[in-house]
Amino acid sequence: MVAELIAILPLSRLAWVDARSHRIPDDVILFLLLCGLYKIYLGGIQFSDAIFGLVTVGLPVFCFAIFLEKYAVMGGGDIKLCAALGFLFGYAVGYTTILLAIIFMSLTGLIFRRKAMPFAPFVLPAYCITIFLRSV
Repeated sequence: MVAELIAILPLSRLAWVDARSHRIPDDVILFLLLCGLYKIYLGGIQFSDAIFGLVTVGLPVFCFAIFLEKYAVMGGGDIKLCAALGFLFGYAVGYTTILLAIIFMSLTGLIFRRKAMPFAPFVLPAYCITIFLRSV
């Protein structure tokens, strides 16, 4: 649970930076991966589950981005963020977080009629909701 709470800080920074510049810094992605290694060290997740989460969360998002490349739906930073979340939390929490973030982003885009929006600001509330639902 410590790694889950620690991850809120870099996700907050990602949300702020991505909202302002539409860029996701690599140092924050690296920090999330290091949190994942720390969680593996503590025994919170198996290494094989972390790698499985990295691939099964990151790869579909990558394919989605390639498939919709002409619409510029997701950038490389968004793909790395999804993969890092899969590594840190495993595929179940990673998928839930990404799915909620996409739903929040889609609803916001429909309500405010915006086409291009940063992804990371929607990951933070989705992640908090996912962690809250796991603890209940």
